[in-house]
Amino acid sequence: MFETINFADVTVNGRPLAGAGTVESTDIERGTAPLTRNSALSGGSFSLSWLHA
Repeated sequence: MFETINFADVTVNGRPLAGAGTVESTDIERGTAPLTRNSALSGGSFSLSWLHA
């Protein structure tokens, strides 16, 4: 099991993720319980934290 995964310098077609178009955040939920939390996108970097098993 993981706690946090960090993504750095993510690009789409050679451009930083934040500059590649409209960015949508998707959290994973089970019913109404959140299972993950995404950090804010900064350029091409963000993190994904696992909250529940």
